[in-house]
Amino acid sequence: MESPDVFRMVVEVTSSNWADDLGTRTECYAQAGVPAYLVVDRKHDEVLLHTGPEDGKYSVLQRFERGQSVPVPEGVGVRVELPAGTLLDG
Repeated sequence: MESPDVFRMVVEVTSSNWADDLGTRTECYAQAGVPAYLVVDRKHDEVLLHTGPEDGKYSVLQRFERGQSVPVPEGVGVRVELPAGTLLDG
């Protein structure tokens, strides 16, 4: 059984420090082995889904725009799709 302190997914909404969310934090979460990192990037009006942490980096980056649905990766433990527009307007 996994430890309850293991994160399966981290979700962040960018603010004025968006460069940290898209750079430094992405690397930190990948190095920690977090399976999925979802970034709601309001500055660029898109949602980014990083998956597949390998060697301290995410191997897969998916971009979603308004009108698209963002699938939560299966390994997170829930089955849901989130509308990108709803996340961006949140």
